[in-house]
Amino acid sequence: MVEGMEEFLAEARRRTYAAQGDEASRRALMPGARQFEHREGHFLYRDTYFGVACFVGQETVYVGQPPHG
Repeated sequence: MVEGMEEFLAEARRRTYAAQGDEASRRALMPGARQFEHREGHFLYRDTYFGVACFVGQETVYVGQPPHG
């Protein structure tokens, strides 16, 4: 694991999904999804999910240059 990633991931989760704030909300890359992002230093966290009470999704952490989108 990249140094600092665990701390970054914990903070990103607090500032996105856990907070459910509009500040972290982004236009989802996939129709029907909700997406949250948090950037800090050379890390980018992206949480994309479908559903409400029962949901499925994916958390991704990019290190360095993230993909476009």
